[in-house]
Amino acid sequence: MNGPLIAALSAGAVFAAMGVAIFLWGRSYRVRDRAIGGWPKAPGVVVSSRYAASTGTTRDAQGYDVTSTSFVPAVSFQYEVAGTTYTGTKVTRAVEPTSDGAKVKAIIDRYPAGAKVEVLVDPKDPATAYLEVGTSGGAMFLMVFGGFFAAMGFGALALVALTR
Repeated sequence: MNGPLIAALSAGAVFAAMGVAIFLWGRSYRVRDRAIGGWPKAPGVVVSSRYAASTGTTRDAQGYDVTSTSFVPAVSFQYEVAGTTYTGTKVTRAVEPTSDGAKVKAIIDRYPAGAKVEVLVDPKDPATAYLEVGTSGGAMFLMVFGGFFAAMGFGALALVALTR
C-alpha cells in the first residue's frame, strides 16, 4: 500500500468512527428524553412560576459590544411519592436558555402558581422529576453533526474502495 492510500483510509476510518460515536452519544440523550414519557406520574402543585433572565455583553468580529438577554423558565413544584414530599424545578430534562421571551412566557403561563400538575417521576430516583417530556436541542445537534461526520468518513472509505 502506498502512503496516500493509507492516509485516505485512516482519515476515512477516523471520521466514520468519530461520527458514529458522536451520533450515538446524541441518540443516548434522545432515548433518555423519550423514556421520561414512560415514567410514572404523581400529582403535584406549582409553588412558583416565573422566568429568570441573564444579560451579557460580548464583542463581535468588528469590535462592537453586543448585549443580549437569555431567558429560562423558573418553575418550582411539589409532589409526593410514597409519603415523601419532593420539590422539583425543571420543566424538562434539558433546560435551554433562549432569547425568545415569548417562548418562555408561554411555558410559565402553562404553570401558574397553585396549578395542579401531573409530575413525571424517575422510578429509580423519586427526587428527579419533570413536568414535560422534551427533546434536547443539543441531542439533535449531536445526531446531525455525528451523522455528517460519519457520512464523510464512509464516503471517503467508499471513494478509496472505488478507485482501487
